[in-house]
Amino acid sequence: MRVLGVVRLSRETDESTSPERQREAVIRWSELHGHTIVGWAEDLDVSGALNPWERPGLGPWLTGRADEFDVIAAWKVDRLSRRLLHFVSLVEWADSHGKAVASATEPINTTDRFGRMIASMLAMFAEFERDAIRERIAGGRETLRKEGRWGGGHPPYGYRPVRVDGGWKLEPDPEAAAVVRELVSRVIAGASVLSVARSLNDRGVRTRGGAEWTASRAFRVLRSRTIIGQAEYQGKPLTDADGIPRQIIDDPIVSHDDWRKLQAVLDSRAKAEKVRTHGAALLLGVGFCECGKRLYRQSGVSKDKLYSYYVCSGRKAANASERCQNKPIRSAVLDGTAVDGLLALAGDFEFSERRFIPGENHADELAQIDKALSDAREEWDLGLYGSDRKGYLERLGRLNERRQRVAALPTTADRWEMVPTGRTFAEVWGGLPDAEGRRAFLLSLDGYRVTLHAGQIATPSLLPGLPPLEGGRVSVQIPHDLQRQLLERAGAAR
Repeated sequence: MRVLGVVRLSRETDESTSPERQREAVIRWSELHGHTIVGWAEDLDVSGALNPWERPGLGPWLTGRADEFDVIAAWKVDRLSRRLLHFVSLVEWADSHGKAVASATEPINTTDRFGRMIASMLAMFAEFERDAIRERIAGGRETLRKEGRWGGGHPPYGYRPVRVDGGWKLEPDPEAAAVVRELVSRVIAGASVLSVARSLNDRGVRTRGGAEWTASRAFRVLRSRTIIGQAEYQGKPLTDADGIPRQIIDDPIVSHDDWRKLQAVLDSRAKAEKVRTHGAALLLGVGFCECGKRLYRQSGVSKDKLYSYYVCSGRKAANASERCQNKPIRSAVLDGTAVDGLLALAGDFEFSERRFIPGENHADELAQIDKALSDAREEWDLGLYGSDRKGYLERLGRLNERRQRVAALPTTADRWEMVPTGRTFAEVWGGLPDAEGRRAFLLSLDGYRVTLHAGQIATPSLLPGLPPLEGGRVSVQIPHDLQRQLLERAGAAR
């Protein structure tokens, strides 16, 4: 009979079931029974849980070359599949196509009911063994995580595994860590996450998998606690016996102060980030109607002509009596008035960047301790401690002591400071690479606001007492730090 030899291995480093040993067993079995091997279906580094028809080696034989063999033979049943359902499907397929399934080391014969029953029992035990292996691997990884060691799998972005004292730990990967630090520093300095991601792509910097950076990929890195060396599993922080996030990396990529600064910046800009989408209007987020509602851009094509207007969002109110009646304005007019007016009056002023200066604040650590205390009490109420009242009280004692130590530490408030950059407003604006960067810049200006009025403004100006700005229905409120400088300049000119 013509034999198709099947070889499968989840890991090529497993010498006890190496491909060579499997082939030798199938060859000996074929020679003993007077069969001829006509081909091999090899699947290396392939899980036994994968459907046989989806395996790269075996699948094509089953779907397109079934007329070339009479028997499917493997070293053991678990080389064919480690899932009972898949194995039974394979046996049924073989039976309907006039073929047999054989094991070189197990006495099975799928041509009769008893033989199929024995084969199915072996497949069932193979599935049990697979599940047991998965549980052992999961348990082993959890133990390694508790010991501050790496449990295998894909390391978090920015780190690489290194062998230490017979085990594995994570350390910063020089190239990837530099990318993480750039992401963090530029976002803290005021750049949008999307603009930084695009600049990385423009320089040819890719993710570990070779994909381009997107805002969502960058956000996952920036929000992950792994960049400060804390363990995470399925997006959630792993805690120690007392419920406190576990520190597993002694030399993290980002300091705790920079992490807290980064999270504060991301949180404070959460709404702003939502409006900084690709293709959005330049003044989205800083443009308002005199009724107080935000402006949005409405674009389209009519009679082969492109039109683009800013429209008050209040015009879409469900109640007709509440709808704003302010007329739209052409986008080019509003954009030009808002930006040109700002640069005309403040273009030669030095630009001061608004930077977050973190204080000494232990609120995050206190919140973690309070949560651990709450969890401990809830576990006691649910009876999870059983009769171990001593263990419960000892845990509460450790947490309360830690809380007292942290609460006694000095604290200072976070603050924002205006830091001179040595560049003028005009230079900064001219150096912005694209529309996304210009939107981000306008959104970062504290106090900058553009208002669309229903009618002509009698004395349109940026500030009372200053020369009028030719804006028609548009008024502009300039950033707070520039108001003082403009008033001082205006006073000196009198």
